[in-house]
Amino acid sequence: MIDLGDAGEEQATQITKFTNTQNRIDSKDFAALDPVQERIKTELSFANIQYLYKAGASVEDKVHQIALDEAIIAQACSMDDLTIVATAKGNVGALTENIGKAPYKLLFNGGTNSFQLVNNVRVLRAVDTFLKRKEISATGRKRLVLVHGNRFMLHMVLSELHSEANYDASFLDVELIENRTLNICGELWEKIYAAQEAEYPEAYPAHIYKNSGRIRTLKEAICKASKDV
Repeated sequence: MIDLGDAGEEQATQITKFTNTQNRIDSKDFAALDPVQERIKTELSFANIQYLYKAGASVEDKVHQIALDEAIIAQACSMDDLTIVATAKGNVGALTENIGKAPYKLLFNGGTNSFQLVNNVRVLRAVDTFLKRKEISATGRKRLVLVHGNRFMLHMVLSELHSEANYDASFLDVELIENRTLNICGELWEKIYAAQEAEYPEAYPAHIYKNSGRIRTLKEAICKASKDV
C-alpha cells in the first residue's frame, strides 16, 4: 500500500503505471483510472447495458454489453480528424497511451455522449460483419480493401450515419443499424476500391490505410465522385 497523502490524481496515475511496468499491461488498461469511464458505465447501466472497461472482461452478450476495446476504435473512427482514424489502424495503442491528453481526451471526455458511443460500437460490429462475409469470396487487391481498409470504411460509414435522426439522443435499434450499415458498405466498398486503384495503383494497401494523408486523398476522391453522380 502507498499513502499518497496530498498527492494529486495525476501522481497517483503515474505511480500505478510505473509500479506495474514489470507486468504485461496494455496502455488501455490505464483508462480504468479515468473517472469518465466510470461515468459512462453508470449512464449505460440505466439502459441495461453493461460497459466493460476494466481488464479481463469480455463481451458475452452483444445485446447488453459493449467493451472498451470496441469503444476505443469506434470513437476514434467517428472523429473528423483522419490522423486519429489512421492511428486506429496503424497503432491503436497510441490512442490510450496517455489518458491525460489527446488523442485519448478527444475520444473520452466530459462531453462524451453515451448514446453516440453505443451506436458507434454497434456500427463497428455491423461493419465487421460485412467484412467477414465478403472476405470469404473476395480476391486480389479488392479483398485487401476489406483487410486493411476496415477502419477507414468504418469512418466513412459513421460519417454518413451520424446524420441519422436521434443518433446522439437515443440508442438506435440494432436491426436498423445493421441494415443501414450493410446497405452502405456494399456500395462503399466499390467506391473505396475504385479510389484506391485510381490514386495508389502501385501502393500496397497495408501502407495506404495507416497514412492520414493518403486516406484523406481517398475520402476527397470518394466524396467528389459521389457529387458528380
